Amino acid sequence: MIAELPRAVPQIYEQLVKPLTAVEQITLARLILADLPPSLVDDSTEWSEQDMREWSHSGRQYIEAVLAEAEDA
Repeated sequence: MIAELPRAVPQIYEQLVKPLTAVEQITLARLILADLPPSLVDDSTEWSEQDMREWSHSGRQYIEAVLAEAEDA
């Protein structure tokens, strides 16, 4: 089962996560991040260029999701 997990992750995302609202996805992400071992979390206060790109990309994705959800309402 564990060996199959990496291939199953995209399916889990498509079937279970993607249909969630933006708020539900953020809640799920917070739960997952809170469960990570501290050794995997970079707690430095300096942001790298990659950090800034990822943050910017995530922000755009969130805004697009919220706007799409608002259009559907």
